[in-house]
Amino acid sequence: MRIELGEPYSSILECPICPQPAHPDYSYVHLGAVKVNRGGEMTMVAPEGEITYQYKPIGRGSEIVIYCWCEGGHTFELVFQFHKGQTFVRAIRDQDVAKNEDGSTAWPPELWRD
Repeated sequence: MRIELGEPYSSILECPICPQPAHPDYSYVHLGAVKVNRGGEMTMVAPEGEITYQYKPIGRGSEIVIYCWCEGGHTFELVFQFHKGQTFVRAIRDQDVAKNEDGSTAWPPELWRD
């Protein structure tokens, strides 16, 4: 995966689940909580604030997980894992966004933005 340098906002995160480019919402991805696992010490930054707790180590290296959701109703985790000088990137599908009793979309909380 190559990310362009220099120009701000030159690369856009797209939903890995939406059929692209047919779906109009595939490039509207929001960020939720961020978790960092550093040798079993997990730090999570969520809309409510930050917490740190003990968790199982992922092996050698560290892992960063960013919870994401698109306006098409899909949720996924964007995972960066560091191991022996390389960074591996993968997306893991979560449950789709739930519906409220009235049928409207129950969007997950997202990190603050303006």
